[in-house]
Amino acid sequence: MELCQQTSERMVLSCEISRPNAVVRWYRNGLEVEENNNLILEVDGVYRRLIIPKTTVKDSAEYVCDTTDDSMTFFVNIAELPVKILGKSDAKTEKQFLVSDDIILVCELSRSNASVRWYKDDQLIEDSEHYCSEEQGVFRSLVVLNAGLDDSGKYTCDAGDDKMVFYITVKDSEPPVQIIGNSGHPEHHTLVAGDDLILECEVSRPNATVQWLRNGKILKPDSRIKIDRYDVVRKLVLSGLQPSDSGTYVCDAIDDQLVTAVEVQVPRVVEFLAELCNMTVCEGEDAVFKCVVSPEDARLVWRFNDKQVVANERVVISSNGLCHMLCIHNCVLSDSGKVTAEAEGLVSEAELQVQEPQVLFTKKMTPVSAEEYSEATLEVEVSLDTGEVQWMRQGVLIHPGAKCTMKHKGRKHSLTIHKLAMSDRGTYSCETLHDRTQTQLTVEPRKITIKKGLGDIKTTERETATFEVELSHPQVVGMWMRNGIQLKQTNHFRMSAKGEVHSLTISNLSIEDTGTITFCVEQLKTSARLVVKEPPVSIVRKLENQKVPDGAIISVECELSRHNVDVKWIKNGTEIKPSKDLRIYAMGRKRFLQILKCNVIDSGIYTCDAGDATTSCNVEVYERELLIMQGLSDLDIQEDQNAVFICELSAEDIPGEWYKNGERIQPTSTIKIRQEGTKHFLLICNVRPEDSGEIKFIARRVESVAYLDVEELPVNIVKPLEDKTAFEMSRVILDCTVSNPRCSIRWYKGCTVILPSERFEICSEGGYRKLIIQQVALDDAGTYSVQVGEYSCSAKLTVEAQILSVVRELEDVEVTAPSEACFECEVSAPVVRAPVWSLNGECLQSSSCIRVEKTGAVHRLVLKQTSVDMNGEIEFTCGNAKSKAQLQVLS
Repeated sequence: MELCQQTSERMVLSCEISRPNAVVRWYRNGLEVEENNNLILEVDGVYRRLIIPKTTVKDSAEYVCDTTDDSMTFFVNIAELPVKILGKSDAKTEKQFLVSDDIILVCELSRSNASVRWYKDDQLIEDSEHYCSEEQGVFRSLVVLNAGLDDSGKYTCDAGDDKMVFYITVKDSEPPVQIIGNSGHPEHHTLVAGDDLILECEVSRPNATVQWLRNGKILKPDSRIKIDRYDVVRKLVLSGLQPSDSGTYVCDAIDDQLVTAVEVQVPRVVEFLAELCNMTVCEGEDAVFKCVVSPEDARLVWRFNDKQVVANERVVISSNGLCHMLCIHNCVLSDSGKVTAEAEGLVSEAELQVQEPQVLFTKKMTPVSAEEYSEATLEVEVSLDTGEVQWMRQGVLIHPGAKCTMKHKGRKHSLTIHKLAMSDRGTYSCETLHDRTQTQLTVEPRKITIKKGLGDIKTTERETATFEVELSHPQVVGMWMRNGIQLKQTNHFRMSAKGEVHSLTISNLSIEDTGTITFCVEQLKTSARLVVKEPPVSIVRKLENQKVPDGAIISVECELSRHNVDVKWIKNGTEIKPSKDLRIYAMGRKRFLQILKCNVIDSGIYTCDAGDATTSCNVEVYERELLIMQGLSDLDIQEDQNAVFICELSAEDIPGEWYKNGERIQPTSTIKIRQEGTKHFLLICNVRPEDSGEIKFIARRVESVAYLDVEELPVNIVKPLEDKTAFEMSRVILDCTVSNPRCSIRWYKGCTVILPSERFEICSEGGYRKLIIQQVALDDAGTYSVQVGEYSCSAKLTVEAQILSVVRELEDVEVTAPSEACFECEVSAPVVRAPVWSLNGECLQSSSCIRVEKTGAVHRLVLKQTSVDMNGEIEFTCGNAKSKAQLQVLS
């Protein structure tokens, strides 16, 4: 897993393991980690966490959580926060200095390890005798020494992610400011925390400006800091000194500085931040005394009953920072006494009291619900093996006996109540000297159920039948009934009960004993059917084997010992049912099976099953010899005639199959197959040459073959083409008739093959063939021919031009350049070929400036951009139709 975050953020690496008591180890770059102030290892049930409260770039590493059997790896990448320049909005960025002053520009960054670059008028500044860049914590400063007029300009502090711009103006200088009485050496002041610090100096002129700094940081007035000035005196007052106020204080007058080193001391005070507390523990437990003493290096001595404590196996003394601990393991009664912690004369006391261990319930009683006449067990578990308990019911002590049994094994105690009665229900409690638990015992009435009911019995006369019922409880009185009448104990009906099982035995059965047997108990009952049959049936006369030819009648019969017996007929293990050709019937004690018009597939083993007895026989049906009485004959016929094949067999109702060239023939709209007695017919209508081939008829193992030869009809032209004359734009039909309607032909114009198109349509209707030419044109005139096999014929097509006349003449047009000019005329009929438009005898063609249009018999010329040089005569020509008009273009 990869984790990316920024410095100073809290980082948590968490793993979930399969069980809470597993031990895990954390590794950083292969080395096992240990807890410290900035690394915490946390255990929370099945979760294990590594927590770093405040991350740094150095915390980037590979972390591994290892459980011996498994491990999980985290790749942690800690990135630095972007650098920001603080206080930009409040800072004064426009400053003025005097010649020879030192220019000091200061920026405060968001973190101390960031670097900056300084620029003057966008030129990088390098450290020199004139420029000096400084770093102090989060502060970055640029000092321009002995400023001159040319040091005026724009200064930029660039921190990469942020920048700050200063605008500096250097003016001619006044006399330098001096601090009166300044020796040039730092002064030293030592004060006690809580005192006030007062620093005061005198400058050389009243208008001099000074700044007070502590450890290089400018001080500003607040609740503790007071800065005063009057005349030439400058004063700093810092109230309620603290140890953090120690440092170097500077009064900066630009041209002079007064430096004072201040040390704030804190008197040593030893005190108990948290006192010892009295403690009561049980024998065998650990006692831990803790106290918190300030300062951390305070010397602390532990005493027990005024004697100094010496560490040993049972007594452990430890400390962690301000916290001091005394741990006494496995306390005994003699450890009771006074514990004292003495820290450099300061004392904290506490009492330790060790008591005998209490017998408490670690597992309390839970409510119990049991059934009447059964038993119930109440269980508890105490904290000590030697703990004694007392059992009580409704506040009355229970004594062991035949009714109640008490057991004790280790820390577990139990009370068992036998043969529960409704009076045993109530509140039961168990008590020790120090603890008590109670619960409710509920006794429910006995619910009798039938675990195993009666089952149907089928038997024969003079046998014995036994019915059994299993109940859920013993010692329950039940009642036996037959056909709704209660039975009584006799030599014929014997009833008994043994535990939960009740039985009924009926001896020397007769058919009259057939009926419904019922056992009743309370509101429950179970029933079964007793069926007493006559003795098993026997076969008096068995089935006999038979061998018959196909088509004959098979009749098999047997005789039983009784007449009222249902039988099943079975063939080769499968039951058979009556059908059109299979009869099954009975006559007295005889049973018959009859098959009409048997076939070879009727052969097999036939069985008559009478339930108690069976008889079988083997029936063999053999084929009679099959002969072809009349075979197929070869057939030579012409195309479009019908072909009939006949084959006659020696027996009727024999199925057969027809084949052509080895493929089975299936009936279709043109192929008919039928059978009449011994004759089989095949009819093929409207034969074609491709129907020629071998025709075969197969019936069982005999077959007959003949050949069909279809003679193709001769192909020739019955009616040839005829010459035609047509007018232009009319519809022309060229037709002929051929002898064979299925033959293919080809149309030609001259030597060119004619293919179907928008204007040429080729049609076939039986032996009739035609070529249709739509909107015939003058260039369609010529010789057309048709070829059919080796035969051909031709005809001449003459196309006469249309006689056109102008119905509506062109009109003169006058326009102003460059307006559009439009000429329009109408002829007597639509034409296919394009007309000719001309201007002053020069032919006009369609272009971006000229548009020629035609709509039916109307023709239009549009001149989009006219000019003066287009004046003249416009002429329209289409065949023998002409029209003229004048175009006049005005400037």
